[in-house]
Amino acid sequence: MKKILYVLLALAVVSLYSCKKENIDDSTNTTTQTPGGGGNGGGGGNGGGQDTTSTPTQHESFVGDWELMFAEGTNVHLVVDFNDFLPMDDINNDISMESTPFNVSIAELGNNRMSVTGSVTVQLMSALPVTFDINTTATLTESGLMIDPAPIEKTVEVMSMNVSLVGTATFAQPTAFPEGGVLTLVISSLDVTSNDSGTSMIGVVLNGTQLQASGSRVTE
Repeated sequence: MKKILYVLLALAVVSLYSCKKENIDDSTNTTTQTPGGGGNGGGGGNGGGQDTTSTPTQHESFVGDWELMFAEGTNVHLVVDFNDFLPMDDINNDISMESTPFNVSIAELGNNRMSVTGSVTVQLMSALPVTFDINTTATLTESGLMIDPAPIEKTVEVMSMNVSLVGTATFAQPTAFPEGGVLTLVISSLDVTSNDSGTSMIGVVLNGTQLQASGSRVTE
């Protein structure tokens, strides 16, 4: 009888130890969860996670014909030297460009290259308006339009004499994308001189900086 009692007591001790060990093992188990809910379950859908896809910025196009006008306070400086044999007083003054039209056309050439053409008229002297043609190219970038310097060549007649004018118009970089259908273009420097000032009886120097013009696209 005692032997049977000892056997039952031993079985009880073994059973108690096994149960305790199982509880300890369960408490040390860890579960790794995949961010976003994992699998096809709720909370994260199929794989979950944050969508980092960005949408490219959309800009208005430069392409088209634009009717620009120079801003208030914009002017250029003109110096004209007449030979002593000519009955004319030399000129040294500012010429207002405010509200002067500056018509520009921009067209695609391919491979992010564009053509930029236009014209601007300057009243060099009384009854002597001179129109300078702008003809250059530009590169379209993420930040705007990088316009190449535009060479200027013009022959004007003064007192029955031809005066050859040459120079360059450079542009602020970059020209910002149009906003609300309005384009703003800045001629950072305009430098024009008479090409034959050493032999001509008339010498001309025309220059200006930060000539800003704004306007809308021409609608047909």
